[in-house]
Amino acid sequence: MRSCSNCGAGIDPTDIQCFTCGRLTPEENEYQSPSFRDRRVRRVRRTTPGRRLRRYVLVIGIALFFLLPQTADHRGRMRQYPDDPSKIMEDVNNLWDILNPQFYKVALNATFLLERRLTVSADGGSVDFTIRIPEPVDVVAEDGTLIQHMKDFYWSSSVPLEPPGRSPPWIFLNGSLSSGETAVVTITYSVTALFYEWDFLGRRNSGTPDDIPQTLKDQYLHDEEMIRPGGRYRPLINLSAVSDITSDLVGGTTNVYDMVRIIYDFVRDHVTYQVGTEPKTCLETLEGGVGDCDDMVLLFTAMCRAAGIPAYPGYGFVSNTKFRSWGGHSWAVVTIPDRHGAIYHAHIDLANGKFLWYDPYRVIEWHSDGNEQNLGDYYFFFQSRGSGRGSVDQSLVINSYSTRGEKLIRVN
Repeated sequence: MRSCSNCGAGIDPTDIQCFTCGRLTPEENEYQSPSFRDRRVRRVRRTTPGRRLRRYVLVIGIALFFLLPQTADHRGRMRQYPDDPSKIMEDVNNLWDILNPQFYKVALNATFLLERRLTVSADGGSVDFTIRIPEPVDVVAEDGTLIQHMKDFYWSSSVPLEPPGRSPPWIFLNGSLSSGETAVVTITYSVTALFYEWDFLGRRNSGTPDDIPQTLKDQYLHDEEMIRPGGRYRPLINLSAVSDITSDLVGGTTNVYDMVRIIYDFVRDHVTYQVGTEPKTCLETLEGGVGDCDDMVLLFTAMCRAAGIPAYPGYGFVSNTKFRSWGGHSWAVVTIPDRHGAIYHAHIDLANGKFLWYDPYRVIEWHSDGNEQNLGDYYFFFQSRGSGRGSVDQSLVINSYSTRGEKLIRVN
């Protein structure tokens, strides 16, 4: 047994440190022995700043996972982790989304199979019904990039349907039900969608409204009324109702990109999202300051048209980035010319803050063509007649999906 040269405490021959005062031992020339160096290096590595930072991040992440109310839906999935480890990464990604609301993580492409199930019922008598749906098509950007590829589109029914009628863009599915009978009509969309960004458009290379072809102005620069059942009209897009506020906003601006951005920022700042049923007129949304995706798009469309810029609504179905929930959705398509005469039809999702980029989590079912009769037909896709009353309920079911790649986009 030896004694520590510092405090005099007893030291075992195999000890390299006094466990009373902490002094290293044996003498300095012996500190360089391989066994001592290895033990000292291992000690240093265990306490590097990088390792400590990773531990802190892990602890903070775990704490947030349990404390944030937004993660409540995911905490119950923890007991499923041993059987399905992929759920761990899903929840990590969800936590990232919660902590970074100013960014979107977007897949570069997605392939999925979506079923739209329409449950038709007849009460109080027999009915003949018609389901009018647009036939979705491939969508190609101006540079030839495919942003939606319809791999397949078909329907089936639990009751016989007449041979479908067609009057582009509509397909008519006709059937009959006895009183108390129910039919399920399933419409299937097999889609590959790709991310696309109009990031090459900006203030420096944007043209003016005078650079937009007259044919597009004739097609879109006008009011549109929605024709409801019974012949009632609602002026959804009313240019005179928004012309004053639009003029005040854009002033003497003639740069189309700047005009579009000003109107976009106004609608995003002025309208608070609120779920609705039947779409509001642009004036109702402007005066009330609340609206859903349709209402925001219709106000934006009317203001762009009032400024001399062709714009129109797009319609379809959209999911979240995890393909867990689907719903009907609307966005805007706006015409932006560049200084060289090229014309671009750029997408803007006002409800979700997606300015001039397209995400692959959606089906483009139909783009409005400026015909107000078609606009009303889209909103009232179900009609029935007969001695009873017909009704329809809709649900959206994702059968399969896969994604590839990833891109980080700032919410704007």
